[in-house]
Amino acid sequence: MQLDYFYDKQQPRFLEQIVRAFSGFQYMAGSRNGNPPQLQTVPCRMASTNRMVANIMLNQSANTLLTVPMITVWQTGIAGSTERLQNRNHIDTRQIVERAIDPQTGAYTSARGQSYTLQRIMPLPFDMKVQVDIWTSNMDQKYQLEEQILTIMWPNFNIQNSDNALDWTALTEVQIEDITHSSRTIPIGTDSEIDIMTIQLNLPIWLSPPAKIRQQNIIEQIVTNINDTAPLPGVLADAGNPGTLLARDITTPGNHYIKVTGNEITLLGSGAQDDEPLPWQPFLDLYGFLRPSMSELHLKKTDDIEGPAIIGTIQLADANTIIWSIDPDTLPTNTLDPVAAVIDPVRTFPGEGLPPATEGTRYLLINEMGPSVAWGPVTAHYGDIIQYTGGQWVVVFQAAGQGVQHVTNLHTLNQLRWTGVDWVLAIDGSYGPGFWRLHL
Repeated sequence: MQLDYFYDKQQPRFLEQIVRAFSGFQYMAGSRNGNPPQLQTVPCRMASTNRMVANIMLNQSANTLLTVPMITVWQTGIAGSTERLQNRNHIDTRQIVERAIDPQTGAYTSARGQSYTLQRIMPLPFDMKVQVDIWTSNMDQKYQLEEQILTIMWPNFNIQNSDNALDWTALTEVQIEDITHSSRTIPIGTDSEIDIMTIQLNLPIWLSPPAKIRQQNIIEQIVTNINDTAPLPGVLADAGNPGTLLARDITTPGNHYIKVTGNEITLLGSGAQDDEPLPWQPFLDLYGFLRPSMSELHLKKTDDIEGPAIIGTIQLADANTIIWSIDPDTLPTNTLDPVAAVIDPVRTFPGEGLPPATEGTRYLLINEMGPSVAWGPVTAHYGDIIQYTGGQWVVVFQAAGQGVQHVTNLHTLNQLRWTGVDWVLAIDGSYGPGFWRLHL
């Protein structure tokens, strides 16, 4: 079985904290050339040095002495701790809610952000053995560093390898198990080798498997279909042979309607007759936060609530109004050729508010018209479309008795819809639960 690779540098992070714990100590050097004694900071680093790096540090010479004093840290071993072993199959589940982030400034706000579910698998206990060596050239250096270090760190001290609030293995207590005061033996003789003081540390640590985190999904709608055909055992009623749909109940939070007027959208109550607009922000807070010109509104124009939708990006104009910019590629397909403009033929005509007629020019009428000097012998009614063809105006679309039609007004670039009674913007109207959705 192929296992997924993971590596979180858990042991190196503990070693980095040990290096930091032993960094910053100072010693006072003796006076030189009549100058007063000065404090010098003792460097602390990992003892595992690459051979090439070590050679460069020694100026590529075997005769170069190491610079002292210094402190080195080295991991000498690791062993499992059965005494601290707990139920390794335990999974700790936490529900987490982030603070919202302002998309403009990138700063946290006081609003509620995204919600997550975190599942942490029980970590495994180990005892990590670490050796700290204090390198000095004389006893005065050793005593200065020994006094500072032991008074602070013996018999134990705490380190933290992570600032993640969800990391339950971040804090550990380091124990000093043994101290070797000096690496020198007596008699010293004529050699004056570098003296090393060794401190043996034990770190009770935990190694954690990867945690599982997923974003919580709020149930936005529940659709209940009632059909006249009972399903076969083990077969869903709306799959394969659904029968005749008798009723459908769509449930969403608040069961809100929205009203669309051009590019303005208002939030209504739980009925289309509720014309009093409601504030958007409390509703948006249920799901997260709106990202201006990035969050989307989806409108369903057919009875198929899972079918194609009209999509546009949104932003708040005021407390009760959202402005959206529609993606024209998501609008319904036109059933009629576009018109040059929507006109009142009584008030405007070619030469009076309109350019001279040219072959193929089309207008949508919002008033009755009969034979006249301006339009010729044509007779048309409200909602009809006329076209200049062969040197005269003729009716190419009679609205009366027609079903739903779509056409684009080239003057405003808006798509219009014939409802059977009136021409309206294709997206205008009230939309009930399930037929509009927010994608924040």
